[in-house]
Amino acid sequence: MSESKVTIVFVHGAYCDGSVWTKVLMPLAHEGFRIHTAQLPLESFDSDVASLTRLLDHANGPILLVGHSYSGAVITAAGNHEKVKALAYVCAFAPEEGEVFASLLSMNPTAYPQPSDTDPNGYLWLQADWAAEALGQDLHRGYLNLAVATQKPMQSASFGQSLRNPAWKHKPSAYLITTEDRVLAPATQQVLAKRINARVQEVAASHLVLLSQPEAVTDFVRTSALTLSSNM
Repeated sequence: MSESKVTIVFVHGAYCDGSVWTKVLMPLAHEGFRIHTAQLPLESFDSDVASLTRLLDHANGPILLVGHSYSGAVITAAGNHEKVKALAYVCAFAPEEGEVFASLLSMNPTAYPQPSDTDPNGYLWLQADWAAEALGQDLHRGYLNLAVATQKPMQSASFGQSLRNPAWKHKPSAYLITTEDRVLAPATQQVLAKRINARVQEVAASHLVLLSQPEAVTDFVRTSALTLSSNM
């Protein structure tokens, strides 16, 4: 296809950086989509929103903003940017105004709660056993060992934040539900998708669907971008 008039901005979640999207980015880039990938500091929710906002200031609009996991909260705040025309959530937080992000994880508790221990500086670190049994149970252990080895720790206080004026109240949204998710329960994802009035797709995958089933994520993002483009 010729170069798209829509720019796709991808935003990563906890414990990683923008490279987690690589398997999704590559086919879309080859198809001619304009693409940017955020690199969140994961030092605080406010700094993550500020970092993404700088990227949105730089990028050409109109923008489809795509978030995975924790970064769903980040795109919900930064998505009020005038260049952002639509939001796409990949098994992601989609908080209501004033809703503490951590409460989304406990709305429908899974059998695999995330370890809550933090280091003396308040950072959460990804633990290998939890990653294997809950975060990416459909991935080869080698992928998970690499994720643990290259992880980017996150300030635990970010999960205790809330926001005002969720962007999904003003802009069209889509939601990819991962039906085998052991982190953000599928039942919770269904609630979130319904309340933001999202176009919904489903895939039988873990929370690390970006790595385990990148083709499904690519299709979800492509459809979201083409839907936005056709409505412009």
